[in-house]
Amino acid sequence: MSDLLVASPSETFGKKIEGAFGDHLNGHRRYWREDLLDSPQSSIVAELSRNNPAVVAIGPDIAPDTALELARAFGTERPAIVVVLVAKPSTKLLGNALRAGAGDVVAPAAAPAAFPP
Repeated sequence: MSDLLVASPSETFGKKIEGAFGDHLNGHRRYWREDLLDSPQSSIVAELSRNNPAVVAIGPDIAPDTALELARAFGTERPAIVVVLVAKPSTKLLGNALRAGAGDVVAPAAAPAAFPP
């Protein structure tokens, strides 16, 4: 089991998280492939959760509606996995994210402490 999977096309963000957490994460990695979002939601969830991460951070650089759809799919397919959206926070997005099953919305520039342990 890995602790954190960053599902994002942003290599820079993946490296930021990796550098910030250092050796404190078990198996952290960023995962992305160019046509990932063209697959059915259940297939995306299966692909992202194949190593059984405790937390999946979706974003940045993913459209909010797409990130919300993925959060809903995780809630249905893999409810034990905590989902965090990485996007510019707003009250509207936070409300939608919580209704979709995400645990939080974290700004891409946020400190690593903003991510669930």
